[in-house]
Amino acid sequence: MKITTSYNIRILNTSRREFHETVKIYTEAVNFLIDVMMQKWELIAGSNGKETVTLIEPYIHKTSSNPYPEYDFDSQFYKFPCYLRRSAIAKAKGMVQSYKSNLQSWKENPIGKQPSPPKAIWETPAFYKNNMHERIDDYTIRLKIYTGKDWVYKTYSLRKTDVDYIKHYCSARTEMAPVLRRKGRNWELCYAYEENRKLNNTPVWNRTILSVDLGLNHACVCSVMQADGTILG
Repeated sequence: MKITTSYNIRILNTSRREFHETVKIYTEAVNFLIDVMMQKWELIAGSNGKETVTLIEPYIHKTSSNPYPEYDFDSQFYKFPCYLRRSAIAKAKGMVQSYKSNLQSWKENPIGKQPSPPKAIWETPAFYKNNMHERIDDYTIRLKIYTGKDWVYKTYSLRKTDVDYIKHYCSARTEMAPVLRRKGRNWELCYAYEENRKLNNTPVWNRTILSVDLGLNHACVCSVMQADGTILG
């Protein structure tokens, strides 16, 4: 069974608005791509992540064989990192897909207000290895950020206690690209780690399951139940 866990590492020596321009331009890119996908939805509706990128990029990205795309993303988002562009495509696709699904449900049962078209408000980017983020050592990192004029690498220190905790518990796990997060006045990188765990040989009929719902606007809800559906607590 594949297990994914996440841990946050605080970025030191940053100002409150350190990544403001980066988040702003990424959010604008997501909104640009939402508009494109709303117009091209029939083309991409059934596609998965990689297929969506393959289908959408010819409409927005200039190449030697495609010098005049229908939507000029590159002029509006000059030097926008390619991995970040593909991340924005995936984000926009998810938001449009959710809207289309909610709209269809509302049409079938029109209770309440009609769902509003999707709009990104504050989208934080992922920093992909070798394209947007480099580890100098355990406690130092280089991130490619937007200054308002250009994309540049800047060096940051990571909080030692956070790094040491992750090194202790996640050294055998696969590290995924970190996502930028704002927490109060501080900025953090949220790292996800994947590992494969072998389930024990407990008979299915005798297994006890713990599930946790991490609600956005309320405390988590935990349920313990047996395989036959009996709720224990």
